[in-house]
Formats: sequence, C-alpha cells, structure tokens
Amino acid sequence: GERCCELDGGGGVLHWGVQNKIVNQKAPKALTFGGWVQTGGLRQLAGDCECSLSLWMQSYEQGVLPVSTIDLSALPMEWSRVEQTVPLDLRVRRVAVRMRLTGYEGKVRFDDLFLRQEGSPENLLVNPSFEDDSRLDKYTQQAWTQPFWIHG
Repeated sequence: GERCCELDGGGGVLHWGVQNKIVNQKAPKALTFGGWVQTGGLRQLAGDCECSLSLWMQSYEQGVLPVSTIDLSALPMEWSRVEQTVPLDLRVRRVAVRMRLTGYEGKVRFDDLFLRQEGSPENLLVNPSFEDDSRLDKYTQQAWTQPFWIHG
C-alpha cells in the first residue's frame, strides 16, 4: 500500500500500537508474525529502551503472557522483512500484536504486518498495511489502537 505506521520516538516517549485478535484454538498451533520494518535515526536515550514488534497471548490455562519479541533496534535503515514463528504448547484464546518504541530518538515504520496460525495462509490482522481508504469500513480503518500512525 501507499501508507505505513510510523512511530516517532521524539524525546524518548513511549509510542505504541496494538491489535487484539480472538483466536479460540481448540488445540495448540504455532503462530507466525512479522512484516516489513524501517528504522531511521535511532539513538538510544537513558532509561528503559525498546524498539520492537511483539506477540502477546491470553491462554485458557495461564492468562496473559508475552510470547515473543523481535528487537528492531539494530535493523538497517532500509525496509527489512522480519518474521518469527512461535511454537505453542497452550491453547490460545486471544493474541495481540504490539509495535513499541520507547527510550529512543528517531523513527520506526511498519507495513504489511501479518499473523498466521500453523496450517493456514490467512492473515488474521485487520488492515495490516495501515490504509486509510474511504472504501474500508470504520472498523477496518481503526483496527489498530493509537491511530497517530498513518504516514503516506
């Protein structure tokens, strides 16, 4: 698409975006998440620092848990594809894909994100390319929290 999500770490303030999805697995299945990422001018500031794409889950057995985090702070400045497959031994009720930038000066951009269950080509994320298109319904346009992110 023509747009992407841009998080600007001006002053090291926390910036993030999240999409929650109900999965309701009847049996454990691996989840794969990732997408295209571009960093620009990242400079670590004092304090807690994180530039990441992460997967969180709510299982039937153990509640809400961070599952996997892809550290984006060392990526080159050109667009890079990141992906991680997470084998699970719990039945997942709900998952969240989270973009996070805190403790850095600079920017990180996200585009064409995906979340798939083992054995399915379907992308579970709504509006993974962050399009703000009048043909899309309001739910699809606003599927990601913190809608400060559109850059086109």
